[in-house]
Amino acid sequence: MMIKRITSLRTLENYVIIVGFSTGEYKQFDLKPIIENLAPFKALVDVNGLYEQAKIDAGGYGIVWNDDLDLSAIAIYNKGVLVF
Repeated sequence: MMIKRITSLRTLENYVIIVGFSTGEYKQFDLKPIIENLAPFKALVDVNGLYEQAKIDAGGYGIVWNDDLDLSAIAIYNKGVLVF
């Protein structure tokens, strides 16, 4: 099985991200359910500008905001909606 690494990231309005993978696929991932259900992720709404600071981690294995907030590439790939 090929490891799916993140190659690109775009933050959209309303807490939706578009993530490109090493497979050539792009997935749309809605962060709102995570923000509503996991208390630490509420910081994406509560801390001005934090959401927009999302970046790909060094190996492409996830998205990170700070030392406390990250999402794995596997979770995004498995739960994201294929865009193209």
